[in-house]
Amino acid sequence: MPIHFINFGVAHKLSPLARCVILMTQAYNPKREVHLWSTLEVPRSLVSAPWLSSELNIQTHTIVNATDLFSDTPLLDWYEQHLKFHDPSGTRECPELMGQNIANGFRLAVLWRYGGIYMDSDVIPIAPIPADWTRAVSAQHNGQINNAVIISPPHDPCTFALMEAMSQRFKPCHWGAYGPSLFSHVIGMVGKPVWDPRCRNITVLPPQTFSPLTYNVFRNRPSALDKINASVILGWRADKVVAMHAYNAIDSLARKKVNNETEELASAIQCLTMPRPDALEA
Repeated sequence: MPIHFINFGVAHKLSPLARCVILMTQAYNPKREVHLWSTLEVPRSLVSAPWLSSELNIQTHTIVNATDLFSDTPLLDWYEQHLKFHDPSGTRECPELMGQNIANGFRLAVLWRYGGIYMDSDVIPIAPIPADWTRAVSAQHNGQINNAVIISPPHDPCTFALMEAMSQRFKPCHWGAYGPSLFSHVIGMVGKPVWDPRCRNITVLPPQTFSPLTYNVFRNRPSALDKINASVILGWRADKVVAMHAYNAIDSLARKKVNNETEELASAIQCLTMPRPDALEA
């Protein structure tokens, strides 16, 4: 199954953190195709690195008109509503959320059409994604279902159910309206019955699979990040941890920790200092 990343934001630029995550993901999964969907044309030099020993299999797709991808899905009208709401002639009450909101729908449309593994660009890999994971999501520590990593075959009925539920919500200024709360409503909280029968038999992975550290650790104990080394990661891998979700908290932490560096460079510090696959296998 291919791996998909989406760079669909107001800034339109590929951050150093996102670039590092994409390259690390390819390094840990050399046999998988990696697709980057971006509203900005991404130069080939941004998806290459001298420490990648395997042949690159990263394909970039410039999003010119997302309508094409949303066509024939329940999200077409939803997408057009968001475009109209955020148009300069509209209310523009919360333009900073436009990219996030549309990206939440875009990831489902990509999975519906092509299938594969969607990953947020702040999910830093520490191990390969198992080949037998073909239909799965991950729980959060609070019991909700996270949408930072979604694994789905093409035209999966659960993906369609999620798109239908999303199309019935229009909350352009509500942060997270199309994320864990929606997924938890459709798939069900951990330990609770599945709400939509089309999502039965989907695997809900334990929280530590992609979140060995909780968001509160990033927010309240940033010094814990300094202790992450090869030994810690090998321990995580023994516990079947596949990646470390940074919860977009690294940006603010890095700004506090690093002086005389740009915000964009600082945001990649943690990812860039994570052990490489060859260091872990040595």
